Amino acid sequence: LRREALRRGGGVSTMLRGLTYHALLGLCLVMLPSQGWGAVAFIDEQHQDTAATTSFAFTASIATGQAGVLVIGCASGLCASLGVTDNGSNTWTAQAGASNGGAIATYTCVNATGNATTITITTTSQPLVASLMRYSGVSAVGNTNNGTSAGSTNPTVTLTLQETGNYSVGGWTTNAEPGVVVAQNGTIRLNEFSFAQGSTINTSIDNTGSAGAITISSTHDNSTPWWIGAVELRAAAATRSSGMLLGVGP
Repeated sequence: LRREALRRGGGVSTMLRGLTYHALLGLCLVMLPSQGWGAVAFIDEQHQDTAATTSFAFTASIATGQAGVLVIGCASGLCASLGVTDNGSNTWTAQAGASNGGAIATYTCVNATGNATTITITTTSQPLVASLMRYSGVSAVGNTNNGTSAGSTNPTVTLTLQETGNYSVGGWTTNAEPGVVVAQNGTIRLNEFSFAQGSTINTSIDNTGSAGAITISSTHDNSTPWWIGAVELRAAAATRSSGMLLGVGP
């Protein structure tokens, strides 16, 4: 009887140990990555202008990992001949631009690899206005668009955002006094700046929203010619962890 009791007790103990082992395995939590999207965020705007020159040293900063959209207004319609470099050895890529007797150009630097404090714009001799808007959370430039008008009070351009939360960033320039400028679609980051040279007036603006068509635009008092360009800043992909319970059989 004693041997039988020990045999049965050992069997119960073995069975319990087996159940505990499989129960623990059945509750194993495996962390698997899942993909989402980070957020693009506006940091700041910096601007400067110059009288006629062939080399404009724009005192503006961009830090490693940031993205910059540089909006340049040209008095003589020669934005197509620009060159853009900085003292951080970053690459600036020409994007949207428009020309119709005057001109505007947009250049982008995405995920800067070096800290820069001066952006140099080379050109044929002409006055220039430059506006730099900085952003975080950017992975790439997407769609671009531009537009012109020989005379109106509503500079506007529309492009398509590929993902919700991306930004349309750009600006417009005119060579005549526009009067009071008010945002219609988006946020004005620089309002009709001309300062020293007086012949080219820039306004910088951005907008964000759901995937699909999005417009940046403003209105002003006086009908003037204008030139506008915009680029899409796409959000960086973000990896986050999600838990999954895996059942493990015997």
